[in-house]
Amino acid sequence: MEANKENQQSMEQAFNQALDAYKAGNFAEAAGQWLALAEDGCAPAQRALGSLYERGQGVEKNAENAFEWTKKAAEQNDPVAMFNLACYHDKGFGAEKNQQTALTWYRKAAEYGHPEAAALIASLIETGDRGLEKDMDEAVRWYQIAANRGNVLAMGRLAWLYSTGTGVPQDATFAFQYFLKAAQGGNAACMMNTAILYARGEGTPHNAREALYWAEQAKKHGAPQAEQLINAIKKNG
Repeated sequence: MEANKENQQSMEQAFNQALDAYKAGNFAEAAGQWLALAEDGCAPAQRALGSLYERGQGVEKNAENAFEWTKKAAEQNDPVAMFNLACYHDKGFGAEKNQQTALTWYRKAAEYGHPEAAALIASLIETGDRGLEKDMDEAVRWYQIAANRGNVLAMGRLAWLYSTGTGVPQDATFAFQYFLKAAQGGNAACMMNTAILYARGEGTPHNAREALYWAEQAKKHGAPQAEQLINAIKKNG
């Protein structure tokens, strides 16, 4: 057991050394180090090597190699690899396009905590796409999982659902909280909504200073009509 722990630590150290090389732009060096680890069964290295083959960094771009190495990592329950493999199946990258197989891997990635996968599953369940049965309770559950893991799009969607009472009881406080979290995560539309709610005092006490701050942030992020909102807040407080 102690030997296994030491071996894992050694793999992690070697993986991080390759990662440092990658971050420094030494792609060929990183590829060589990750290949050695991947052949020894290191899932993160297999996933990283797959991404190198996808992008053609340090190796010749090769869709089939990208697919195969990513699949090896996904089969070891690496959630990022699961999501990447789902995307490959979705696009027909390195293998024949198969949206049902893609859906299977998206769901597995979501179940293993991948936030983008969880948000996608939530959206598909909400809309009933790809043959999934519409179920708002289940969709909200997946949106919440994704939001709790930092997915900004899921935060924004939950904000809208609570704001309108779609699939959940209408709740201005929850709506504001999710709009604010999404705004803090960089979503320009949610910055606008956060500013509006602060200005109106909906779901949160009225706060003209915070309203102006978020309206200005929305403008910096290119939100349409942000300038009009800024002027309205300055005029009305």
